[in-house]
Amino acid sequence: MGGLVIKKAYILARQDPAFQDLASRFHTVYFLATPHRGSDLARTLTNILRVSAGQKAFVNDLESNSALIPSINETFRHYALDLQLWSFYETLQSNLILYSVIVVDKTSATLGYPHERIALLNADHRGVCKFDRPSDPNYKTMRNVFSTTVKTLRLRQEASRSDQRRLNSLLSITAPPDDDLIALEDARVNGSCEWLTSKLEFEEWRTSWSSAASILWLNGSPTSGKSILASHVIGHLEGHNLECNYFFFKHGTVGKSSISDCLRSIAYQMALNNVEIRKRLLSLEENGMVLENNDEKALWRKLFLAGVFHVNYLQPQYWVIDALDECDKFQSLFPIITNVQSNPQLRIFITSRKLPEIERSFAQLGRKVTPLEVLKSDTVEDIKLFIAAKMDDLPIDSGEDRTRLTDRILTKSEGSFLWVRLVMQELQHAWSEEGIEDVLNEIPADMNVLYSRTLASMSKVSRAAMLAKAILIMDRLLVKTTDPG
Repeated sequence: MGGLVIKKAYILARQDPAFQDLASRFHTVYFLATPHRGSDLARTLTNILRVSAGQKAFVNDLESNSALIPSINETFRHYALDLQLWSFYETLQSNLILYSVIVVDKTSATLGYPHERIALLNADHRGVCKFDRPSDPNYKTMRNVFSTTVKTLRLRQEASRSDQRRLNSLLSITAPPDDDLIALEDARVNGSCEWLTSKLEFEEWRTSWSSAASILWLNGSPTSGKSILASHVIGHLEGHNLECNYFFFKHGTVGKSSISDCLRSIAYQMALNNVEIRKRLLSLEENGMVLENNDEKALWRKLFLAGVFHVNYLQPQYWVIDALDECDKFQSLFPIITNVQSNPQLRIFITSRKLPEIERSFAQLGRKVTPLEVLKSDTVEDIKLFIAAKMDDLPIDSGEDRTRLTDRILTKSEGSFLWVRLVMQELQHAWSEEGIEDVLNEIPADMNVLYSRTLASMSKVSRAAMLAKAILIMDRLLVKTTDPG
């Protein structure tokens, strides 16, 4: 009910001149398993109250034929345009006296607004706002979301809302890349990935005044954890108070699969970070600049050569570009970045698989690029940390048994972080050491076989539904399995 009350309170504040100043201070609203929908809402709230405090008379006002909920939603829709919205939905059933049920399903827990951001919590209705410990994945999800909001507020404190709307319109920005970063930060364990930022090649690249190449290319096999490493690099740079802008390519995803998408997103982030860049781009817009959204060469020329690079930076600019091999036409990036060396304040970190076409393109850039390959020996300690972080959820008490299980998983994984992640998710649903043994014996080491096996069993095995998100990630990693490398 709290979410419904918040919506009504915000509406009243926006409508009453006496409270409009208060309303203007609202930036983000987080809805945790809020029953937004009028359809069957009375039944949903009956379930909620059965879990908590018993039947209440006001439930009758929220039946499907009631005008109350549709009225609130319709009015809130118009006022919500100025808000950042996060909607979280539960995925586990609540145990009632006689049966178990999802109290507020995903359809009811989401508003369906274009700018709404949606995420799941692996909890029942009671547990969506309760966390056992800081390592709780749900706690980490909420912590990262709050951190993203704080960072956004800091970035935008100098930008008026009208400027933001103009930038959104000019650059055709539908959503910032924060969602991708949050998901990767959730998957990363504290203390992992530090081997990368400790390498001499990375330190030389990060130091803008060094003579090192301005582009650092991190390459490795699929499922080796390159995206998580990219998220670590972003956190490392931001932790040193450096201006970092980033983009995560996702094959076949609208707004995340072309060089044009990448350039527009990075220009947008830079404009939010730097008031002079913002003024420069908006002045070009005022002078009639029109952007061809699918023409990366024109975007580079207009946004960067004529815009961003005309501004004097107070500190270096860092770009982190992940999964270049998932870009539709990745070859078009290389002519664009050929002249990056002429801008000593710009440093670019790129990850991809080591495909022959990409390797040749980087080789043609010569000394402008430092290649760095992810080896199995690099990630073995990260995988150990990940396994150790998940071990408390398994029915194993003996330190010797834990060590033996860790060694078995490491050996079978062959350095594949994603394989280990999927295996640990399945092991969390084994309730005995015998069950763990069955899982390890059943799961193939080959990623393609594991992928096919998991998809085939999704309709039969209840725990497979919890792997859906990971499987989608694996799908995009394996979609090009016919490619060499």
